[in-house]
Amino acid sequence: MKSNFKGLALGLIIALGLGVLGYLCTVFYLSVSMNIQDSKELVEIIRSKQAMYWSLPFSLLSLLFATWVATRKSSGQHYITGLAVILITAAAITIGPLKIITIHMNYIPIVLGGLLGTYIGKKYNKVLQKDV
Repeated sequence: MKSNFKGLALGLIIALGLGVLGYLCTVFYLSVSMNIQDSKELVEIIRSKQAMYWSLPFSLLSLLFATWVATRKSSGQHYITGLAVILITAAAITIGPLKIITIHMNYIPIVLGGLLGTYIGKKYNKVLQKDV
């Protein structure tokens, strides 16, 4: 049980940390590539479809990695731990403190990346247990 909470905490830190990092990288890329000097233009670009398309694969990969880390050494209940990471991440960008910095609320890549990462983490855990 202790490993589940440790994995959950680590997965949440990674998911939210990569989310903030992805947001900052997207803002930096869009501001440099389009040579934007005005903050009003930057806000419009960040809320555009182009920014959403840039953030979709990053959301998928970051949740895949976060849930893999959260469930790879779990003693059991992999999908419950993965679901907790998915739900808390979705809640943080919907009603939590990260609502201000979200580009677009990418729930589909969050769910798909989380479930895929959980599946890979569970398979990785089985391989580790067979080796021991």
